[in-house]
Amino acid sequence: MLKTKTARPAKAGSPNLAKAETATEPRAGDQYFSRAVGKALEVLEFLQAELKPMSMNDIAQRIQLSKTSAFRILRTLETLGCVVVDGRGQYILAPGIHAVTPTQWLGKLHRVGVPYLEALSRELAETSTLAALFENLKDGASIDQFLEWFPGVTRAQVEALLDYELTSLTNIALT
Repeated sequence: MLKTKTARPAKAGSPNLAKAETATEPRAGDQYFSRAVGKALEVLEFLQAELKPMSMNDIAQRIQLSKTSAFRILRTLETLGCVVVDGRGQYILAPGIHAVTPTQWLGKLHRVGVPYLEALSRELAETSTLAALFENLKDGASIDQFLEWFPGVTRAQVEALLDYELTSLTNIALT
């Protein structure tokens, strides 16, 4: 008999969409899905969202892992240079690792959000837009940093988007 755990609701305002779409993910019947890899990515996503060092127990509880499994995943991520342990034994993403989780989070946001936005657009006969803010970018980022974090994006795409946003903001300011 396969036992499953009921996902606890995410904290209000939490950007973690992993629990919200668990029931609709296709992985349940995928014989090639690696639960360990999936949980390791959830750990990275959780640490990205928290933006502060977290204890192994807190991580295990939030990701719904045994302490042994949490330790093994965290030790593997530490060995690979994805997380670092501070002097108090708490875990935080290693510098430069933020590139892994925003793209995963954006993919989830897109999969979950687009069907609702399409329905809203049809119902209202208006264009709808989906956008995401990253708290870790509140102090800004260079185009080069952005390109490093999102390897599938080109400099021309970023510059075109920035030009469009500048034009939009200028038009708003002039009205």
